[in-house]
Amino acid sequence: MDGPGSELLQFCSRGMFIDIHDDLYIADTCNHRVMKYPLYGWPSIVAGTTGINGSSSTLLNRPSKVSVDYNQNIYVGDAGNYRVQRFPRGSKEGTTVAGTGVPGFASNTMFWMNGMYLDAKQNLLYLADGNNQRVVVWRSTGGFNNSLYVITVRGSPEDVNVDEEGNVFVLDFFDTLFKYPPGSNVSTDISSDFQIPRAMKLDGRGNFLVAQQMNGVIKMFSLADANATGDIILSHLDDPVDIAFDSSYNLYVLESGRNWVKRFDKL
Repeated sequence: MDGPGSELLQFCSRGMFIDIHDDLYIADTCNHRVMKYPLYGWPSIVAGTTGINGSSSTLLNRPSKVSVDYNQNIYVGDAGNYRVQRFPRGSKEGTTVAGTGVPGFASNTMFWMNGMYLDAKQNLLYLADGNNQRVVVWRSTGGFNNSLYVITVRGSPEDVNVDEEGNVFVLDFFDTLFKYPPGSNVSTDISSDFQIPRAMKLDGRGNFLVAQQMNGVIKMFSLADANATGDIILSHLDDPVDIAFDSSYNLYVLESGRNWVKRFDKL
């Protein structure tokens, strides 16, 4: 995967996901499509149409995030259409499970979706609605056009993650990572002093990783250390905007400055 363009090995993106089979999915923003790069096999377009944007059930408009559940249903943060589309396994026709298709401030709308987290066990979809300074929680199975609840956050949320206990972690665009207990709007500061953080991930071993776009580093710290400053584990990256782990805990970094994904062996 190398450089911008519209060929199958080219993309420009801010979001990726690795599923339970270690297959890589890319939300190809510029080409209005979602690409799948299997661990074994050829790449393919699994949602959208190359170079054509739109708001129908088969088209996307500048998709920014992607996630996949245990049944291989694909969820696409269709940012330019202010919605999340769910594509059943093997289908290129999506249904809207969050948003109305127009920007807004009501609980059933979003203004700009920065981050997306799918809790496949609980069938919940968490959306970091940056311009509205909130995280909106939806039922990922759809069925009605209204959110379940809203978490009002400090700052402008850039990304969101949830742990096994249901604690919600919100990464602020400016410099802070907040923790919200289940069902609460009251947060505690976990860490701060980031430089344009773009993405975060729990590694399954009690650590958080944060991608900082401004200085091109990945920082890791333990959740057991209150208000920790963390350690830089990777540097000299070119605009890292997303990170992911495979089943062996190898780390993948999406560098928007190079329009490629790098893999780093288990750290």
